[in-house]
Amino acid sequence: MRKIDVNCMIGNWVKQDVEPLLENQVQDELHYYDIDRVIAYHGTARSSNPMYGNERLLDYCRSNQSMIPCMVVSPHYKYVHGWSFLEDLLVKEKIQFIRIFPKEQGYTLGSKLTHEIFGMAEKLGTHMIIDYEEITSSDDREMPEFDRLLSDFPSVQVIVTAFRHRRNMMMYSYLENHSNFYTELSLCDNWKAYEQAIDRYGSDRILWGSNMPFNKPGSAITMLSYADISERDKEKIAYGNLQRLIEGGGEGSDKGCR
Repeated sequence: MRKIDVNCMIGNWVKQDVEPLLENQVQDELHYYDIDRVIAYHGTARSSNPMYGNERLLDYCRSNQSMIPCMVVSPHYKYVHGWSFLEDLLVKEKIQFIRIFPKEQGYTLGSKLTHEIFGMAEKLGTHMIIDYEEITSSDDREMPEFDRLLSDFPSVQVIVTAFRHRRNMMMYSYLENHSNFYTELSLCDNWKAYEQAIDRYGSDRILWGSNMPFNKPGSAITMLSYADISERDKEKIAYGNLQRLIEGGGEGSDKGCR
């Protein structure tokens, strides 16, 4: 089964509580786990220097066709070069996916800065990736600002990575009400996550990710391989749905959306 990984961080990370996946190790990991392509961002861009980390990522991806760069977009760009500089860079590098880390980079999900970044993604047709921890409060409660962003920018396809099983009701609400919401379930630890989500909303907006380097891909591969769903659904989750986004397609089925 072909696989595209939507959730991978490469390079050094300030919080060295996990062994990093260095640039020269990526291809070995992809080969070992039989992963065709990976959408990756750089740890340095997340934790210390977005501009330098993004340049490291772009340099590496230019010579590795299996790597799809996901730039970390931060207000650092606005206050150093201006948003127009970043827009030109995204267009020049043909970037299809961007990530934001509001909590880690000193702004909030409901701020004007976040709206400006979403507006840029809307203008350029860029897909937005954000981690589950960035859309929940410090006490693990749903943040209404995220729901408003989905409503305010319906043409921006938003991918939430590493959704947790204990918040599946939150995930169902987003799938039900927003056709631009996508998610990956690498941290659900089975719990019939695929079966229950697909039974309610279909498989068109479920993606596959490994959460490397924080997790090894084996558990995510096993969870999908042994899920009690059709082979067609498995193929769409592992590869097809993300390939559609890469090729410029937007939402698939609107099953469950109002």
